[in-house]
Amino acid sequence: MDVNNPEQPEPVQISSASFAAKYRSKREIYNFLSKYSMQARYLFSFKAIECKKYLPPLESCTIYWLKDIVAGQKRALDGHLITFQACPQYETLSTPLLLQWARQQNSDLFSYLPIEKEISHLPKQYVVNMIFRSIGHPFSQFI
Repeated sequence: MDVNNPEQPEPVQISSASFAAKYRSKREIYNFLSKYSMQARYLFSFKAIECKKYLPPLESCTIYWLKDIVAGQKRALDGHLITFQACPQYETLSTPLLLQWARQQNSDLFSYLPIEKEISHLPKQYVVNMIFRSIGHPFSQFI
């Protein structure tokens, strides 16, 4: 939210019930979080969720993960904070290996990812971008 732009609306507080009444399907929640260019800030359980979040494709998301983001139990990065990192396509450089390395670095990466059994559905490029954003230069040296 740009504080210097007078055309942007003021932050609006809505209840969880009114959010659930408006956004019922997985696609509606996904569009709310990632695609809509809404400028207002919505507060849920005292956690701020702004639109234009960086998310993987809709097919890779579960409605439970998206609802956790909206509820503030999981986090999502703003799209403008992501640096796209090139990742070689070696057979030995798998997504589970990358996640294992990230765990050893004690990063906060896993607060941005779904539960463990759903992580396998995420595209490798999304995981790489999230690890790079969380850990930074040591990750680019690792790959």
